[in-house]
Amino acid sequence: MRSGGTFAKAVLSAAILMAGPAIGLAQELPQYLASGKTFSSDWRACVGFVDGNAPVCSYTLYRSGNYGYEFSCIFVDFKPVIDASGTGEVWGHIATANCGDDSGVSRPDVFILSFYENQITVTSQNDYLYDLLRQREDVDGQNCCSVNMQFEMCRLD
Repeated sequence: MRSGGTFAKAVLSAAILMAGPAIGLAQELPQYLASGKTFSSDWRACVGFVDGNAPVCSYTLYRSGNYGYEFSCIFVDFKPVIDASGTGEVWGHIATANCGDDSGVSRPDVFILSFYENQITVTSQNDYLYDLLRQREDVDGQNCCSVNMQFEMCRLD
């Protein structure tokens, strides 16, 4: 019985070692995020949520993830979406993320990110499905879902 446990540890160790390089390569940032720029769904969120001026349903997008008031998604992996016609043009990126809010519950999500003229369009798979089932609105009647949400590059200089 002891040798079975040793074999299982050896198999697990080999799997971890083989996955290591693949995990590191899969996390290459898209160029528009690698620059370190900040993007926001509302210009008031560019300065942050601390001063209370940012609307509740606004988000910021950095190289590390998507952040809102009492909410965040940390990017785990990126995959390019490449034009199928053979040109090799990258049309966007699929990002997997670990998301959570102030409740302490974490959940996976998948985002599609498309960059064009200093703007990123983002759709969350979870929010898209949620939006199909039930329209989610805040007190001002604004849709808080990340479905085709536009993020403009913050200009803080």
